[in-house]
Amino acid sequence: NIHHQSAKEIMSESPLVSIIVPVYQVEQYLQTCIESILKQTYDHWELILVDDGSPDRSGKICDEYAGIDRRIRVIHQKNSGVVEARNAGIKAATGKYLAFVDSDDYIDPRMYEELVSKAEIDRLQIVWSDWAEFKYTPSGAKETSTVSTGFEADADTALRNLLADKIKGFLWNKLIEKEYYDRCDIKTDAECTMMEDKYILVQLLCHHPRMGYV
Repeated sequence: NIHHQSAKEIMSESPLVSIIVPVYQVEQYLQTCIESILKQTYDHWELILVDDGSPDRSGKICDEYAGIDRRIRVIHQKNSGVVEARNAGIKAATGKYLAFVDSDDYIDPRMYEELVSKAEIDRLQIVWSDWAEFKYTPSGAKETSTVSTGFEADADTALRNLLADKIKGFLWNKLIEKEYYDRCDIKTDAECTMMEDKYILVQLLCHHPRMGYV
């Protein structure tokens, strides 16, 4: 007797998502970022804020939010760069999935509901999404445009397009199964200050993950 789980049944099991946010000198953006995570329609997550020795109020803001929501944890460390900050968050993560948010960005309320649903139903190791960019005109009007991720389900094709810069190598528009990430034995370089996301994504693609797109 084979029982095929419905989307509702799968989502009711609520796999934990570990959301990792490296934080450094972003006090003017940080609250907007954290509030967008608190507003997620999917609520089974832990938020790991890694204060990378911020000289401004960013670390204090992190602690304030940790005091009002038990799903939020804060790691304070001496300034070591975004790679080490992200690694500290990954090491502390306990979820089935990893998610990354840049501290000067914010996310759509349905982001993790959609990504987790896709990952669980199709048994995927990485789920990609598009993103939006916005700017303000001189008059103060907000202009928003959607940017395509350039998704390719075939890892070899995706890797070729990534190296040809047809696909941008961001991590913040992806949900990644932690077991898969750990199995890839990702190498990072603390001195890397540009394209650190791309360096990780190349390694993830080399191990041929099962991937999908929302």
